[in-house]
Amino acid sequence: MNQRRALILMTVLWALFFLSVAAVSLSFSTRVAVRLRGLGAEQTRMHLLAQEGLRRAMRALAEDQTPADTLQEEWAKDFSLQADGALLSYKIFDEERLININTAAPELLSNLRLLYPEVEPELLDQVVKARPYAVLRDVPAVVPIPAAVFFGNEPAGKAGWEQLLTVYSRGRINLNTAARTVLLLIPGMTEPAADTLIAKRAAAPFERNETLSEELSRVGIGAAQIVSLVKYGAVNASAFRVTVAARSQLKRVRADIEAVVQRRPQGLAVIFYKES
Repeated sequence: MNQRRALILMTVLWALFFLSVAAVSLSFSTRVAVRLRGLGAEQTRMHLLAQEGLRRAMRALAEDQTPADTLQEEWAKDFSLQADGALLSYKIFDEERLININTAAPELLSNLRLLYPEVEPELLDQVVKARPYAVLRDVPAVVPIPAAVFFGNEPAGKAGWEQLLTVYSRGRINLNTAARTVLLLIPGMTEPAADTLIAKRAAAPFERNETLSEELSRVGIGAAQIVSLVKYGAVNASAFRVTVAARSQLKRVRADIEAVVQRRPQGLAVIFYKES
């Protein structure tokens, strides 16, 4: 009898043990499911917030009606907004600050060897022959460009092709926004001339394509360089890259959007869009 009672007791205890394990497991699974649902809802909220950031950026571009695009304008200023436990930010860069690899003259592209002399002229010929490219990262997929050349050498402070080239601009370099490295790739440019140009645009940006030659002559840049700057340069932009980030400060989730927006007679159009 005692053995039977002991066996029953052991059975009951084991049953209670397994029930408690199941209860704990169910409770844990429920908490995980609730947390995942919460994260999913917050992720959706961040995606919607990022899309709102893109709309705000496009509105800033649409409101710009000036004939020149400069670093002093509202669209060029970084935007951030914190509200409801989230941080929304965006940045806008004009694509004309870069060299269009699809349309650039061979002599302009050949100056890339000033930065990377190890790139043989034959390799640049292959780059030209393989044009046009739909996106910039098609270039190393088609032509054997060394990774350090395309992506840059950050420890050495060298910009890569990815930071210098684009496929979205109309082809002329915006002298109001181009980096010094890009300006020095324009045929005939010298470091003193590039520094003079940068100092001038910081004080008073170039205003019109029609008067660019006259504006440059007042700066003190040589006649030959003016001819080259007018040939390859401009003062405005047709395409802009927008990067948007929406970060939740409550759930540690975020959403990012990268888009390229193009100005057209009928308004702005998104010609590239990536969301993550």
